[in-house]
Amino acid sequence: MYSVEEIDKDSFYIEASAVNTYIYCPRRCYYEYIQNEFESNVHTILGDQVHENVDEFGEEERRGKVIYKSVKLISDVYGVVLKVDTVEENGDEVYPVEYKKAKKGLWKNDKYQMALQAMLLEEKLKRPVNKGYIYYVGSKERVEFKITNKLKGEIMSIIDNIRKLYSSMKIPQGVDDNRCKYCSINNICLPKERNILNSMKNSREK
Repeated sequence: MYSVEEIDKDSFYIEASAVNTYIYCPRRCYYEYIQNEFESNVHTILGDQVHENVDEFGEEERRGKVIYKSVKLISDVYGVVLKVDTVEENGDEVYPVEYKKAKKGLWKNDKYQMALQAMLLEEKLKRPVNKGYIYYVGSKERVEFKITNKLKGEIMSIIDNIRKLYSSMKIPQGVDDNRCKYCSINNICLPKERNILNSMKNSREK
């Protein structure tokens, strides 16, 4: 991660994991990527283990496909750096494949992660990347994600919002919902305690 003192707030590379985190919760993104406050829990540890299993750099051929492992991409166009678990080349098609510890579900940030990886692959290879796959380890399912121009536009807006977060240094408003239950920085963000204080403040103002 970058420390606030080291970055040029107008021109620096954003980690793709920051984009993923911002989509999940802007406040968490602030704590982890601006304040450098990161806590591990069972979910982050298991997630890291899944990536470690596919994190060995290399290339292999399997069932007619060429598979590139642990591919690092740096974009000067979008100002983003990321690492793709695997990139598969199957005939004329090239697409990213990501591994997740969770079961298949309607995870909003997954489709954006696929879109961002596709955008950087397109920039690197100078060829269209129209889809990506996520393998959900929890349910042993491989799910295809279509990459659309609408999705790419939304990703660019999110990247812009993260840069504004670095520039403003203003902590985003907190939430207290299902996302907080398994969040690794729950003890830093303190959503329940913050809500109690807000309720007390509102009661005094009435």
